[in-house]
Amino acid sequence: GTAATPPALYKSIVIGKNPTSIENGNGTVYKNDIFINCRGDKSIYALQPSGDVNYVLRDSRIEDPVMVENSYNGRRGVNRYFIHVVDFAGKKVLTYVYKQDFQRPMTFGAASEIIPGHPFAYQQDEVP
Repeated sequence: GTAATPPALYKSIVIGKNPTSIENGNGTVYKNDIFINCRGDKSIYALQPSGDVNYVLRDSRIEDPVMVENSYNGRRGVNRYFIHVVDFAGKKVLTYVYKQDFQRPMTFGAASEIIPGHPFAYQQDEVP
C-alpha cells in the first residue's frame, strides 16, 4: 500500500472573536457554504468553500450569538435559503434570508418568541 499523505494547511482566514460554531451546507443543496458564528464580536461570517468571505452579518437584534444553522426550502419551485442564529442571552432564534434578490446579501426574516431558559442549539428541517 501507499503511505498516507500528512495533512497540509490549505488556507488561513481572519474571523471574529470567540468562534462558537461552524456550519457547512447540506451537500449540493447549499453549495457547501460555510457559516462561522463568532460570539465575541456578535457576527456571523458567510464563506465560500474556498474560504473567501462572502458576507459578515452584524445586526443590533443579535445580543449573544452562540450558534448558526442553515436551512433550505425549495417548495413550488422557489428556492429560499436561511440561516438561524441562536441567541443565548436574548433567549430567541433569529432567522435571516440569503441568496435572494435583496439589496443586502442577508435580510432579517423573523425572530422566535422568547424561549424559556437559554437556547444553545437549534436544528431545522423542511418537512413536506
